[in-house]
Order: sequence, then structure tokens, then C-alpha cells
Amino acid sequence: MTCPDAVPDLPLVSKEIGATFDVVGRATGKPMRITLLTIVGIPYDEEGKARTDGVFDVEDFDGFSTLDYLRLGGGLYVLRFGLDRYQKPFRDLAHELDVLQGASENRYLMKRTDRHGVTGAKVNSWNTDPKGRVGDPYLDGIFDMSAVPARVEELRAVVARNVLLTSRGLAYRQPHPSWVVSNGGDVVALSRPSRSAERVVDAFGLGRLEDALEMARRLGGEPQVRGRVISAPEAPVPDVSAPAAALCLAESVDQTLRPGIADLPDGDVLRWHDCANAEAIMDASGADGLKRVLTAARALAREHDGGPGFKAAWKWSARHEVRAALELGEPHTPAPAALRP
Repeated sequence: MTCPDAVPDLPLVSKEIGATFDVVGRATGKPMRITLLTIVGIPYDEEGKARTDGVFDVEDFDGFSTLDYLRLGGGLYVLRFGLDRYQKPFRDLAHELDVLQGASENRYLMKRTDRHGVTGAKVNSWNTDPKGRVGDPYLDGIFDMSAVPARVEELRAVVARNVLLTSRGLAYRQPHPSWVVSNGGDVVALSRPSRSAERVVDAFGLGRLEDALEMARRLGGEPQVRGRVISAPEAPVPDVSAPAAALCLAESVDQTLRPGIADLPDGDVLRWHDCANAEAIMDASGADGLKRVLTAARALAREHDGGPGFKAAWKWSARHEVRAALELGEPHTPAPAALRP
């Protein structure tokens, strides 16, 4: 088995996993999303070429966990202890990748969508118990399986790119952890990437602890630091937290104001346009583009916060105000009284 997305020059170990597939019932014509078992190839670091690239104690659901990172080629992976090539938890691999990517439900490597991949109909629920294996002849008599082969190839590409089998166990492709500021600013915690992905406005890259502490203090907190860097990465970790926060704020303002865009004055339409095209602007103009996007988002939020769209959908809070000011390089000023954390 080969896969173009696999780490170069590594053999692939064939393993069976469970994943979701969109099919159509032959008897009823009903679109269905079911779980099937299928074979994928997992790149195997047979010669132990992966090197350690950071060890961290991070805040977890019930205390702290130690995350060991490995780097191989251009891929960064976190070890998943307790799984090895001789065990059978590989069926749950797709679910574990879902969790690491921040999914709150068992999608089994299905993109977040409630639309059926074959018919486009809305899918309200699906069964996570496997109905069988891809290739089982009896399944063809029950379901229209025409979309299954393409889905299998998609799964194989995702697994080959995101999973690595090592002598120490499975490892999943993940960015380094981030410093996340609590809502009230009383804690700054080194956190798993899946948590920082849920708290983009509050998350700072690994090298930005001082900025995270400053945000916490500006929110009125006396922050405690939780978590620690046990072993630093080999090279400084590029910070992507500033553009991620700017994009998050711009998208929120865009989506909130978009339904009423025809009613905005011309100047606000231009600012909205910057928010709607935030990613392209930042890609083209770097730090200047980031400042342009944040300035537009903040101006719109200050002007329209409390209006019908904001009341219904979203609230520009003190956290947003403080993060924007930090990324714009502005000194601390008390947030407007109307803003809430």
C-alpha cells in the first residue's frame, strides 16, 4: 500500500480503523451515514529517525498531562502513549484524531457537516457501531456504496499525513501547545492544541508567555501560571497566534454584520470588506495587513455593538478589546465600562 501524502521513505503498516461513510439505502432510497471498518496505511518510523522536539506539562481535563513531541521531516507529532503496533485500538484511531482536532462529537474523520455527501440531504444522526467492513459483499445488497471508494482514498490520505507509528507508540500530527488566558485573567495555562483551538482569542504561541500574562493583567487578574516547558523545542516555534486571533475576530464581525450590510454607511462597508477578506489581506501584507484587519474589526464592533445583529449573534467583550490592543501594540487603557469579559 502506498500513499502520496505519507512521510517520504517510510513503509506503511496496514491497520483497520472505523470511519463514517455516506451511503444510500437501496430499499428505501434514504440517505444514511454509517460506520464501516476499512484498511489504511500508517507510516512506520522503522529506523527511529524521529527526534524529540519538546516535552511539556499541560493542563488537561482532570489535572496535567505530559506531552512528548517528535519531529520527522516537516511533520510535528505528539506521542499517544499506550498504543503500539501489536494492539487493536486502531479501530478508534479516527475518533482520537477527531478529538485532537477539537471535534465534540464522533465524526470519525468526516468533515463537520450535516449534509449527506451523496444526496445533499440533511443528516440528523448516525450510528457509530460498525455495520461491517468495506468490501463485504452483503453490504452492496443493502446500500448504494458508489461513494465509498473515494471516501476510502480520502481516509488513507488523512491518516498517512497525520499519524506516525514509532517504537514508542502512535504519534499524531499536532502543533505545539499554547498559553491560554482564563476568562477572568486569573490563570494562564499551557494547554493542548485542541483547547487553544476553542479559545483562539485567548491563546498565545509558545514563545509569548509574557504577552499572555499581560493580557491577563489587563483583564484585571493576578495570573497564576500553570503548566511548564520541560524540554524546549530545537528551534523557536513560529507564532501563528496573532493572525489566528485577528482572523477569528474579523470573521465574527463579518458574520454578525453581513445580513445588514446594505444598511451600513460607506466607511463601514469598507471596514467590513477588510474583515470579510481578512485572510487574504494578512497573507498579502503580513503585519501591516494584520493591523489593518484588527483596526477595522474593532472599529466596527465599537460602533455597532449593542445593535440588533450583535445582540442576536455575538458580543464584543473586554477579552476581544484587550487582545486587539495587544496585537496593535497599544499601551494599556481601561476597557470601556460597557464591555464584559
